[in-house]
Amino acid sequence: MRWLVCPDSFKDCLPAAAVAAALAGGLLAGDASAEVRCLPLADGGEGTVAALL
Repeated sequence: MRWLVCPDSFKDCLPAAAVAAALAGGLLAGDASAEVRCLPLADGGEGTVAALL
């Protein structure tokens, strides 16, 4: 199965890239053959610059 993980940050807790990595890890733990691609997003507020880089 192929997954596209596109989270925003968890304000004052985790940046979007860390959320994406955690979700991807969970998906791969459940199905090691899954293809997971991470694309951190932002809504224009906190974390936008990091998501664009």
